[in-house]
Amino acid sequence: MNINKKAKILISMIINPLFLLIYFITWYNLYKLCMYGKSNVNIMILSLCIIFLIVWFIIYLYKVLKDKNEVEILVKEKEQKYELENKILKYDVHMINEKTKKESILKSVWSYLAIFILVGTTLFYGAEIYSSAVKYNGKLSWFLEELFNKKTVDFTHNNIYDDGVEGILSDIREKVDMPEDLYMSKNFVVNFKEDGTITSFDTFLYGNDEKKQLKSFLISYDYEKSNNITIYLNGDVNDDYSKDKSLDPFIETMKVVNLKNDVNKWPGEDKYEVSYSGKRNFEYSQEGIEYIDSNGNMKNDKYVSSNMTGYIVSLYIPGKESEYCPIRYNMVRDLENISEGLNVNYQSDEGLEKYFLSDDEGYELLITGSSLGSRSYSLYGTYNGGETWNIINEDPFNGDMGTADGMTFINEKLGFLSLSKSGGEYGVLYKTGDGGNSYTKVEIPTRNISLINGKCYNPFVFPKIPYEENGVLYLTVGQGSMGDYNNGVVGLYESKDYGETWEFVREMNEER
Repeated sequence: MNINKKAKILISMIINPLFLLIYFITWYNLYKLCMYGKSNVNIMILSLCIIFLIVWFIIYLYKVLKDKNEVEILVKEKEQKYELENKILKYDVHMINEKTKKESILKSVWSYLAIFILVGTTLFYGAEIYSSAVKYNGKLSWFLEELFNKKTVDFTHNNIYDDGVEGILSDIREKVDMPEDLYMSKNFVVNFKEDGTITSFDTFLYGNDEKKQLKSFLISYDYEKSNNITIYLNGDVNDDYSKDKSLDPFIETMKVVNLKNDVNKWPGEDKYEVSYSGKRNFEYSQEGIEYIDSNGNMKNDKYVSSNMTGYIVSLYIPGKESEYCPIRYNMVRDLENISEGLNVNYQSDEGLEKYFLSDDEGYELLITGSSLGSRSYSLYGTYNGGETWNIINEDPFNGDMGTADGMTFINEKLGFLSLSKSGGEYGVLYKTGDGGNSYTKVEIPTRNISLINGKCYNPFVFPKIPYEENGVLYLTVGQGSMGDYNNGVVGLYESKDYGETWEFVREMNEER
């Protein structure tokens, strides 16, 4: 059978009114399924429609195969008919039946109309189904979300006494790549039995992977529903990367606390709970505070001579907090110097910049004032790993205000500070050669770029923190929040005289 014959059979079948009706009903119910999810009626109708379409296709194949077998007979009959007609030389075109012509016109009109209905139905409901696949628009989007972003992992490290929080993360990392540095968008809450068996937990974590791309993890577990941990990847998250929400203090605290010993103070309860919210504040008269150092040594001090601020891990019995006072663990460096550590190390919840040259020697910027979104700072230093801090420079920016954007020390004398101005539109770099006692502005050569109108401008206005490689200092200077030159490239500068003078090297992408 030739292709034209097959096409005619196919067209005659798809423009059939019954086929069009079933085709429309199929698309409609498929759309309802994708947008709103399945219902018994919807599934039944869709199943019947699919069966009909399959039968219709089988009929099409049958007709094609049947016509193929009969083609030789038809050819012979047409040849005989042709010979017979050739014997009749007279042919009157006026004998054409007008009724046949009208039927042919109506058939053509219906064919075009049917094809229009077919294409229109496909495009309209195809677009609607596509819309249902867009995030949060319909049931299909949630199905795809689970298909591509839902992971389940076996929960084997399920005893909080033996495995702590690290056990949970260890099981997850068996199947899911997670960044080392994680932050919380939601509190981390763990429920467990008296013997330490974890019964449920949930949290929302995020962090940057090795390519500096944001990754998020909505994590939950409930032993009554499943033996597996459920993780949803790549959800929308408020990624402010606040140090106050770092997960590390929770992990480190859980390594050293004797949770089982404290749970034994409240025997016979059905459920116990540990929660971590990041950095928190408590009044100094708050009961239940337990200070703990990295060796697991503990000290109870109900009346610290300062408000307590720290990365608090709380242990309590859910619903019985008024009956049993929660225990709140606060890890500190020195149990004998709690008050001083609190007064200095936790003066500011934000805007804090720290840099340690060694385990003992470090520097810290603290906010001393603010006005219209800009801040002033003081520089502190420590020589005993942060046990005590002493002021080095009351005003390292020499009266200038903004937002501290970074700090580094190349050695004990040479260091740099970066100050963001006007909401990040530009920045200023400061240099010290005497260990932070005094700072001066760094002069960076301008890089003049020609515009179409003949004028020039310098796109590189936001200096970052310098770094050292093989005795040479390098500095990247960005374009600030308003820059749009050459797809956001930065300027690379170098200094061979310890930051006294700088020379432009080249343009480069921001990652070095």
